[in-house]
Amino acid sequence: IKELGNCGSANKCAVYCDDAGHAVQCLEFGKKHNILDNEAVERAEKFKNIYKNGGPGGCRSENECRAYCEIGAHMKECISSAESAGVISSEEIAKGKRFVESLESGKTPGGCAGEKECRAYCEDVEHIDECLAFAEENGYLGDKELAEAKKILPLLKAGKTPGKCKTKDACEAFCASPDNIDICIQFAEDNGLIPPEELEQVKKVIPLMKAGKTPGKCTTKEQC
Repeated sequence: IKELGNCGSANKCAVYCDDAGHAVQCLEFGKKHNILDNEAVERAEKFKNIYKNGGPGGCRSENECRAYCEIGAHMKECISSAESAGVISSEEIAKGKRFVESLESGKTPGGCAGEKECRAYCEDVEHIDECLAFAEENGYLGDKELAEAKKILPLLKAGKTPGKCKTKDACEAFCASPDNIDICIQFAEDNGLIPPEELEQVKKVIPLMKAGKTPGKCTTKEQC
């Protein structure tokens, strides 16, 4: 795409547009080609101003801001900045403030001291009860997510997940392989993790994935 530094793939274009110096250019491209809806354009305009003027800790890109804000000591500053700029929803703001309160009172799972550290702690199956209780108590999961988590919890503990995966990332990596997709779909169907209409669609796509006949031979929804 000539207007975006001649980037030749979605990932390369994303990297190009994550550079604060290209924010205006990428935003205008998205508006011109109707890639972004009105809500996304409004959100992008707000982020553009943050990156232009320097966000929390002086960050000037999504990656820089995320890295800075994952540190527990910076979270209050980051939430305040996001709230002032109006770049995240009131629900996300409320969750963020509750998490900061938990950090300051030392009531996070295992005493973890930031988003990244807490995520790492909670990926350990030994800590999952503690982490799920914390998420439920503080409203970090929606009703659907919470119900799914409670279904999967005993299966994780018993090693009955696909490939005996023990974390979300590990399960996604296992199920990304076309060789494992039947096992994963059966697991999801048996445990009510996929709505019937979505399950029907997935079953239609599976033979195409196995035959390498999907666009770009993609093997997951995200890749496609």
